[in-house]
Amino acid sequence: MILNPQALLEYDDVLNLQRSSIYAQRNRVLARSDLKDDVAEMLRAEIIQRVTQEPDGDNGPLSLLAWLEQIQPPLTVSGLILPSFPLRLLIEFIKNQLPENADRQALRQDLLTVARLALEAEQAHQLDNIAALLEQAEDRLETQIEERLETVDAFFDEISESLDGQTPAAWLSELGEILRLPLKLTAEIQRSFVESRTS
Repeated sequence: MILNPQALLEYDDVLNLQRSSIYAQRNRVLARSDLKDDVAEMLRAEIIQRVTQEPDGDNGPLSLLAWLEQIQPPLTVSGLILPSFPLRLLIEFIKNQLPENADRQALRQDLLTVARLALEAEQAHQLDNIAALLEQAEDRLETQIEERLETVDAFFDEISESLDGQTPAAWLSELGEILRLPLKLTAEIQRSFVESRTS
């Protein structure tokens, strides 16, 4: 194998650029006492990328909310509860549903309604995921069946040439190894197959 010196130099240049960038970031972290602006910029860039990327079908908004819940869960600071973004959305939804002078019974009923809607949404989401998984499994199964049928066809096309000196049990074992399946045929079927192939 002949190595291209120019390609090696270009590869080395890329590594040096990456190394320089990593060392510069490391030095900045070690030298600065306050990394709040750096962290905020990294978070802003990540959020922009997540929000502007193409949504993943119907699960796009749910995936984004799950990610927001993960990076900023509910926090308690100085006795105050800071809700996560999904919880803030939920709170705003409840507040918009309630009349200004709502009593406890109405509040309880509205909270139960919100809980029911949330559970129904979660159930629909889970069912969609299960349906997608089943569809993928069915596609994989159909592909495997097609591949194994092609293998069986090829085996039967070539078997008449390799039957000499082999017992039916031997070629049955060979076919089972090719298909990665245990095969069992009655002696009558094996004899019938050999006769059909040799006649």
